[in-house]
Amino acid sequence: MIKFVDDKIQEFINFLNNNYKIEEDVILYIMPSCLTTDIDAFGIYEEDSNLIVIPYNEMWAEREDADLQLMGIIAHEYKHFMNEKLGLEQDEEECDNFAYKVIEEFTNGKVKGGNK
Repeated sequence: MIKFVDDKIQEFINFLNNNYKIEEDVILYIMPSCLTTDIDAFGIYEEDSNLIVIPYNEMWAEREDADLQLMGIIAHEYKHFMNEKLGLEQDEEECDNFAYKVIEEFTNGKVKGGNK
C-alpha cells in the first residue's frame, strides 16, 4: 500500500479542492532529496508549469507534526497558484495567513496559527 505521510494529507488536499477550487489544475510534486540540493525553500509554485514543488526533507520522517508542516506548505503554495490564476499580486504574508486559516478550518479550530 502506498501511504503519503499520513491519510490527513489527502483529506487536506480534498478539503482545498472542495472549498477553494480553481478551474485550472495544479500538479503537486514531492521532489526526492537527491535532487533538492539547490533549492532553498520549503515549497515553490512554478507559474509556467502550474507545478507546486516540495523538496523532500528528512524532517518529514522525523517530526510528529510533519502532516501539519506539509499541509501548511501545500496551502501556502496553492494560494500562490490561486493568486496567479485570479490575476492578484503575490504576497508571502497573505499566503502564510491563508495557510494558517485553512489549517484551522480543516482541523475545526484544533490547530490555530499554523503549526502549533
